[in-house]
Amino acid sequence: FVEGTSWQKDNKLDVRNTTTLTYTPIKQQLIFKGDFTYYSSKSTRLRAENQYNYYTGPEIMGTRNTFSSLENMDYNKEYLSSNITGNYIPKFSNSDHYLNVLLGWNLEHQDYKTIQTYRRGLISATKPSFALMDGDYYTTGQGGNEWAYVGFLYRLNYNYKSRYLAEVSGRYDASSKFPENQQWGFFPSGSLGWRISEEQFMKDLVPQMDNLKLRASWGSIGNDSQLNASQFVSGWQFEDRFILGGAGNSSASITNGMKEANLANPNITWYKVMTTNVGLDGSFW
Repeated sequence: FVEGTSWQKDNKLDVRNTTTLTYTPIKQQLIFKGDFTYYSSKSTRLRAENQYNYYTGPEIMGTRNTFSSLENMDYNKEYLSSNITGNYIPKFSNSDHYLNVLLGWNLEHQDYKTIQTYRRGLISATKPSFALMDGDYYTTGQGGNEWAYVGFLYRLNYNYKSRYLAEVSGRYDASSKFPENQQWGFFPSGSLGWRISEEQFMKDLVPQMDNLKLRASWGSIGNDSQLNASQFVSGWQFEDRFILGGAGNSSASITNGMKEANLANPNITWYKVMTTNVGLDGSFW
């Protein structure tokens, strides 16, 4: 925005790339896949504010901003991820059997940083620069977070004559958002199915039935997305208004210092969701 000599300029650059590779040493039986993703986001905000007059009527004037200021904000995010899977589908001499085995690994890492500089007292409204300021009030700040995630996975599908179905799968994951002794979690799942419509007695009984399947499943999922990157350690915050000697005491003084921003939770670990499902699916021609 621009309002006289008050303005704000935003610049942002995003770069994203995903590269995928597939290798099939045994056609339709053994397949390896891998991908790598890189994402970078860099943002800068420069904001200058000066006093200016505004009117709400022919002779009614007001002034916005009782002081001039300059602020600079930098945001930088870098994200990396990689996935590797191996898929094995053996060919049986008896085509009634079908097996599909999947093994995989994945990795994620994100680094986010912010830097803020703010000061009041621009010497020249038309030449905003931190080198041309005389105000006593200024602040600087730096923040951000960093986290990493690694996981192993497996999945096994089996069916007999497309009639009796079974699947087992699971993940073994680790997150840097938890204490060292709480980082790893195992999350298995499994399901069974019976396609009743593939049974001869059902085809004879209800020939119009296209699909009738009885199914049951149970699974668990781990989640850490709602947690910050350092919730298991104590945080500290800078304060410039600590009063020593007690408020109202003539000998009291104001000084800078640190205070605890949050209490550590050394027992924090994965948020787990477990689901159970039983159902009957059916469709007709």
